[in-house]
Amino acid sequence: MELERIWRDANKQYKLVDFLGKGSYGQVVKAKHRETKEIYAIKCIKCDPTNLYFFRYVIREIQILRQLSQMESNVFTVKIHDIIVPESAGEELENLTHLFIVLDYYEFDLKKLFINKKPSNFQDDHVLTIIYNLLCAVNFLHSANIMHRDLKPANILISQDCVIKICDFGLSRTVPKKQPVKANSADNMEKMRSD
Repeated sequence: MELERIWRDANKQYKLVDFLGKGSYGQVVKAKHRETKEIYAIKCIKCDPTNLYFFRYVIREIQILRQLSQMESNVFTVKIHDIIVPESAGEELENLTHLFIVLDYYEFDLKKLFINKKPSNFQDDHVLTIIYNLLCAVNFLHSANIMHRDLKPANILISQDCVIKICDFGLSRTVPKKQPVKANSADNMEKMRSD
């Protein structure tokens, strides 16, 4: 695999194995941790220090991934394992040209599974399991007050056992929790009359 200059920082801890894909903000590769030998996906995000919207996008994605990664009950989304900031960036934000996010690795996403691979042993039970797991994953995100906003086959990872993991939280938003309404409360009655 030909190594671009920007991947050198990630290559210190991880051996880059294969190129997985490219999106509007960067690339994703399959990598093996040099010490533990575990396989991960590393997302390299190109940074534009002059674009404030872009930095909000990156910070939001990292915050949401960290929040989801800390939830013990989370079996529905990829988890963040590491963030690699290039040494060349130093202490100045203006010098940050790229950033690496180390995530869980899954061999397939639904797009690759159905467009490229077309498994021959795919049965109706597999479809039902995938749909059920996907609905559970979306329900989990919504119960955590997170709206994905970019759910598509390429952002739904799948294992050989039809386990679903949702990825790419760049467009996601957190939703404020609604306050419970007390039944028959005089204050609530007054609020409803004024609305």
